[in-house]
Amino acid sequence: MKVVHCPTSQYLAWTKKQPTAKCCWCTHRTQVREHISNSCPLWKCQQEILWDLFADERCCQPIFDFLSTADVGRLLLALAEEDAQSEALEWELRERREGEKREGKRLRN
Repeated sequence: MKVVHCPTSQYLAWTKKQPTAKCCWCTHRTQVREHISNSCPLWKCQQEILWDLFADERCCQPIFDFLSTADVGRLLLALAEEDAQSEALEWELRERREGEKREGKRLRN
């Protein structure tokens, strides 16, 4: 949840790692962070606990301290950055190959 690109179905569909953005736990058409933390029926009990914790002033700071000092999300962010670099390299290679094919056809004509 802390990273910019949380691995939700919406993000996975955008990166082409999943065919749709539909929630994999319910019938909602798009699974985003807000859906998981607020309205997905499968996680209703956990959502209530989460929001009760955030409502309690004694819990907020320890939760924020934990999230800011723990590696929560950092591994996923590093993996997402690696994926983005890999996708960029694949795209460049594909573009170069297509350019070479076009150039070869042009020279033959």
